[in-house]
Amino acid sequence: MLKSNERHNVAALPACNVTADETTLDAVEDWQRTSPLAVLFFLGTVVKAALGNIAQWAATLGSLIFLLQQELYITVMVGCGVVVLAATVATLRYWFFRFLLEEGRVRIREGVFKRRELNVQFDRIQGINMEQSPIFRLLGLATVTFDTAGSTKREGYLPAVTPAFVESLRQHIKARYLLAEHDGAAANEDASPRNDILLQLDNADMIRIGVTDCSWLAGVLVMPFVIAISTHEQRLFERAAARAAAEVAELDMLSTLGVVAGGLFALVAAFAAITIVSAFLRFHNFTLRQEGCALYTRRGFLTRKEMRVETGKIQQLLVSQGVRLRWFGRYRLRALSANSGLVENNTQGDVIEANLTVPLVDEVGVRELGAKAFASEGQGLSLLPNADPFASISPLYIRARLLTVGILPAVLATAVLLPLVDWVAFLAMSWIPIVAIATWRCWRLYGYRHDDHGFSRRSGLIGYHVEVFLFRKAQGVCIRRSPLQRRKGLATLEVALASGAVIAVPFIDFAQACQLRDYILYKAESSRQSWH
Repeated sequence: MLKSNERHNVAALPACNVTADETTLDAVEDWQRTSPLAVLFFLGTVVKAALGNIAQWAATLGSLIFLLQQELYITVMVGCGVVVLAATVATLRYWFFRFLLEEGRVRIREGVFKRRELNVQFDRIQGINMEQSPIFRLLGLATVTFDTAGSTKREGYLPAVTPAFVESLRQHIKARYLLAEHDGAAANEDASPRNDILLQLDNADMIRIGVTDCSWLAGVLVMPFVIAISTHEQRLFERAAARAAAEVAELDMLSTLGVVAGGLFALVAAFAAITIVSAFLRFHNFTLRQEGCALYTRRGFLTRKEMRVETGKIQQLLVSQGVRLRWFGRYRLRALSANSGLVENNTQGDVIEANLTVPLVDEVGVRELGAKAFASEGQGLSLLPNADPFASISPLYIRARLLTVGILPAVLATAVLLPLVDWVAFLAMSWIPIVAIATWRCWRLYGYRHDDHGFSRRSGLIGYHVEVFLFRKAQGVCIRRSPLQRRKGLATLEVALASGAVIAVPFIDFAQACQLRDYILYKAESSRQSWH
């Protein structure tokens, strides 16, 4: 409980463009509306929701496109109807959207036909994030979102408020957090004016992010299977392909190989260029800095996004490094808060990024961010895959995985296909050496280490993944044993975290697994510090 002289007056927060007639409506409770320009925000959510569900009514869309191509009048009428409908829905959603700031919480009411009210407690807020679309940036407005402990998606939002209002709300919640979670000395230390820039990414880093993004490879693989909806476009594509094939047929073998290689290179380069442009749009002017006891990121070229996460609320750090990132000597780091750690769609159709992500950072930056996130705890842990030795798991992991993933599926596939395709069915047996090589590689990379405060696990196949957490953040610990593990005195240790992750360490000594389980539970139950 806050002392009377330590209370922060919520009414002191700057106004957020309350409408003139709202003072007479619900004047007792002082419910507020945001700026009328919030209609633009709700219009955007309507469009995003429609685009997100476009695959569910693709057949209807194809029939509608065919019908619209026949009559221009129908096309214009349908287009106007869709625009009017979207604008009406957005206006109604704005009109029924209200919020109320109270001591210790914010209440949000929304819904046209189905009403709902959210009570977001300040103490459970993991971060207050701000997003500015290009239009809102011109108008000096922003959308503030709340990420709370235990939620897999955005818990609440306030569209079309001023950045000054967002900053005042952040400072108010930060002050409550310091008073509630820290003693006097720690509060004075964390409350000291500190605004250290930890990382800034330049244009060269944007190129590295784009080159190391794997989405362009998916585009190359999917491209040959894309079928045009319009019959006219499909015929044009077929004619162009026929002319190109005829011209290539007249060339010699060497020239044909050169044309094919050049076409593939151009296709890959085109998709790589798309991912680089996407990196500029998403991470342009990426800045990571420390604000007291919180980590703050700011990024975006057209749409500017800001995310702020208290370090005490971080449940887990995840460091990954693929092959291309290894070429550049860089890593990707994610700080997971108390939620599922997923990127999901909320009821408004918005894509919610639940965790703080650093897309590109070097070894020095990884160590520094680990120290910022865990402070004096976990100094003996390692966030880098090759920095310190990790304890290995038992080689029996290879035997178990090879049997269940390699040998049994290959034998069953051969037995099923042999009456149908004769000797070709034996090609399924080639799956066994593939699984053997992959399993051996996974076993080599699997490792773990711990100190008195936390635990780190390394895993991977081609790239590396290192997950680090503090023992006091654990939500549950269990030990599982297969028949093979029981015979060999081994076990699998599983630790569940509030981030939604379950970190498993398979095929370790059973006695050691029991000791780790008991110690993790002891640290989680005896710690007086909050886990969120």
